[in-house]
Amino acid sequence: MGDLLILTLRGEVDIAVTDPLRAAWYRAAEQAEHEMIDIDLGEVTFMDAGALGLLVGMLNRQERHGGQLRLRRIPAQVTRLLQLTGLQGIFPVVDELPYAVILQPLPR
Repeated sequence: MGDLLILTLRGEVDIAVTDPLRAAWYRAAEQAEHEMIDIDLGEVTFMDAGALGLLVGMLNRQERHGGQLRLRRIPAQVTRLLQLTGLQGIFPVVDELPYAVILQPLPR
């Protein structure tokens, strides 16, 4: 297995921050090919459909390149969003958190 990249999201993850998050993820993806990307959602207080769309896009990109994207520490409100959109089963979920690279939403 290749490199593991863990991205930690904090606070409100909504349409206002999806473009900076997408740009940061693409920069990280260009610097190294990570077979496994884990998204730690444990400190997310809100997530909207735009942010969920970004996660789906990341998942699709990883799968097209032979990699995997997993979610960690999913808060109840994100679990509910995944359930409402019918996407709960498409993301693999892991519980352990060995280390993290932190990407925070930009201040508003």
